[in-house]
Amino acid sequence: MRGFKSVLVAIALVPNLAATYQIDASCTKAGLEDVVRTAMGSAIEMAESAHSRLRATTWDAYTTKLVGMLFAKDGQTLGHREMSKAESIYRKNFSFYKTEKTSATLLPNDVIIYCDDSRMRRVSRYPRLYEDTVSGEVVQYDNRPCHGTFGDWIALAVTRNPGKDDMIGNINGPRNLPTQIQLCEWFVDWIKRKEIKTTKDLALKSRVASGFIKGSDKNRIFAQIDAESLLDKVLLHEMTHGWIAYNWVWTALGDTETTYGVVDVPSTGKFGLIPILGRLPSYGWKLCRSLAQNGQAVVGQTNANYGAPDNNADTLALFASGMYNSKSSVSSLVKLDRTQKEA
Repeated sequence: MRGFKSVLVAIALVPNLAATYQIDASCTKAGLEDVVRTAMGSAIEMAESAHSRLRATTWDAYTTKLVGMLFAKDGQTLGHREMSKAESIYRKNFSFYKTEKTSATLLPNDVIIYCDDSRMRRVSRYPRLYEDTVSGEVVQYDNRPCHGTFGDWIALAVTRNPGKDDMIGNINGPRNLPTQIQLCEWFVDWIKRKEIKTTKDLALKSRVASGFIKGSDKNRIFAQIDAESLLDKVLLHEMTHGWIAYNWVWTALGDTETTYGVVDVPSTGKFGLIPILGRLPSYGWKLCRSLAQNGQAVVGQTNANYGAPDNNADTLALFASGMYNSKSSVSSLVKLDRTQKEA
């Protein structure tokens, strides 16, 4: 989960830095350390699968079909140049975050996963401000992970880049710190209840007849990730928000700013009978398909479009999950698309 800003032109800056991931003690306390570790391994394999398929000299029919469904407009043919940005993001995620760091010392390039927000300390009731006792940031209540704004209300997890993302101030002065992935409390509870937690579990139990995606939970109008919001896919989604995944220098109306990681691009068109006003993020198969048709065009790394599918975290996560399931077929994608449209 990330925000969105209106911009015009972008130039990608690609850091060539080593990085690791760490599972916070809050996940051990919640009894989820091994679950998160397994899901991270699966998320890395998803990214590696997507990278490998996109790097192939000639794409097979399944890869071509899924690229067309999630990234291209009707009648548009995408190739290696247009998909170069997505390929680069997948490469960074699997190459940088393969290694788990168990020591306490983290570097700014690393990512840490939290299973609760106990590190947040309230410093002001009116306005509602909290200090992140790890990063030293003071954040508004509406921006506190998993609380506040409507966008955060539907989030399964929230990612911040301390020292880079917008904030009220920093108790300890400017610092660059590891990317934080915060699993939302309600999603942590969901993980504890569900027997199936990762894409591998689904594959082993043959629970998805149509391929890699099962329908979203019926009791949620807007689901962030399809396939029962599996943890490995959520982690990959959040990893693409990390600053090391992609750096952008934007020029808009003469001003220059840097954005770190990809975003949750606002939805386009309609979700069923509900009009989309450009505020809801493009989560799930339906809205990612709509973004491909109605959003900005995918053009690759050079002058990449901010509102394009290759800048949408959920599109990248859905595509990678599809590449991860080698048993899927073109017919399964067609069936999936028809089923989701009818849902």
